[in-house]
Amino acid sequence: MELTTHKLRISQSTVNTILSRAQGHYKSILLSAGADETIFKTKNLECPWCAGVDRFSYTDKFGKGDSFCRHCGYHSGVDLLMKIKNFGYVDALRFMARFLNLPIHEEKTYRVTKTHEQPSPVEEVWAASHALGEKDSAYAYLRSRGLKKCFPAALRASNRLRYAQLSEDGRSWDHSFYEGLVAEIVNSEGHRVSLHRTYLDKGRKAPVKAVKKVLGKELSGCAVRLAETDESGVLGLAEGIETALSASELFGVPVWSVVAAFNFRNFVPPKSVRRIIIFGDSDKNFIGQREAYAGAAEIKQRHPDIEVEVRLPEQSGSDWNDVLMAQNQTSFGAEACLTKT
Repeated sequence: MELTTHKLRISQSTVNTILSRAQGHYKSILLSAGADETIFKTKNLECPWCAGVDRFSYTDKFGKGDSFCRHCGYHSGVDLLMKIKNFGYVDALRFMARFLNLPIHEEKTYRVTKTHEQPSPVEEVWAASHALGEKDSAYAYLRSRGLKKCFPAALRASNRLRYAQLSEDGRSWDHSFYEGLVAEIVNSEGHRVSLHRTYLDKGRKAPVKAVKKVLGKELSGCAVRLAETDESGVLGLAEGIETALSASELFGVPVWSVVAAFNFRNFVPPKSVRRIIIFGDSDKNFIGQREAYAGAAEIKQRHPDIEVEVRLPEQSGSDWNDVLMAQNQTSFGAEACLTKT
């Protein structure tokens, strides 16, 4: 079955004119859209996309309203406008044209499409990955992190992960391919919505700016379910995948990764869970500790019947993978490295 649709389309020449005229004026455009002036004055702010608390900086490096997040990468001024106003791309261009007092020439286009849906990028990458095996770079990487147990089905390996990076002149994207670890991110109902990718080269982190990236738009309240919940009703939460797997090995409880520290507070516990342990990071800047306790407070407020506690490594600047690695080297117990509240 085929479906014919039509829509208004801004001509490419008009798009080029808008983007050309907007160069160097993105600060004014974004302020008129309601952007907080703080983003133009301060670096390392909370990212509007992934909500990482100290990762986002507005640079305007190429005069295109450029910004960069250490977790989710490069964003243009148009991207930021779309985020602020909840616009699609065409609506963002219309807004910019009005601000710049430019005429808009739109054309009506027709498209005949088949009614079956095309697979999303998330589904394409997941389908192209495979179960972890001993010969995979992802398997070697996890073993190098001191992890000894079998790895769950939520983790898969890829022999060809695309990595996109803005070219030096800022005019195009450079693409390269690496091996990688692919993790399934599911929402509170257990549906796959996003993927976490770790780029690797022969079992080690690849030589790229952002070794870890999230593919997909949904993250809030989601998690990488690295183990099944059991009859004990205890579930651990950690920020990163390696940290979650490490905490599970150290304490013998199922632990899920919430991917980003801010996501502790958005977590939706399964009905079978009666106790949650947040395995936070002991960051030197105290952000990991802050987010762990904020998450515990939020979960407790929403679910007063659930027991919630926070556990942190004693050593400043460490996480639970560091503790596991140290234990593997010294054979000291995890309890000696524990601060419990």
